Amino acid sequence: KIPAFHLTRIIHNDFRAKKILPPVTLAKLPGMMKAGTSYLLQNIIGADGEVKYAGAVAINGKTNKLLGFLDEKDLDGIMWIKGQGVGGTVKNYDQKTKKLTAMSVDHLKSEIKPVFKGNRLSFKVNINSEAHLAENWNTTETAIDKKYLKR
Repeated sequence: KIPAFHLTRIIHNDFRAKKILPPVTLAKLPGMMKAGTSYLLQNIIGADGEVKYAGAVAINGKTNKLLGFLDEKDLDGIMWIKGQGVGGTVKNYDQKTKKLTAMSVDHLKSEIKPVFKGNRLSFKVNINSEAHLAENWNTTETAIDKKYLKR
């Protein structure tokens, strides 16, 4: 088994998970390094004789040195904020019945707006997503009931 071939096969499933960054080719990397802005690269680890994607590394754009590591949850959050990637699941507990449901994300869009208050800068992030019911552990209500789906 050649690890590089395995990694390229995993990329073909990036539509199923928001924990995989868009691929960065060797042709794009020098431009990212010279731009002076920080960037993320996919982190790859070896575990139990297999190679897998595991979060990302943050690179300082001015020095091109490692800033730190992001785990899969951190990367998932960044992908939501940036509106990139689709797929993956969102676990939810129904407020009324306290039963678990899982939604599979079909579409994701985000809008980031800077907010200036005096000399302070913050950002307002608006995230819209569409999903379908993937798993329903609630046996007391019908999954096709519109009130249940809305809740």
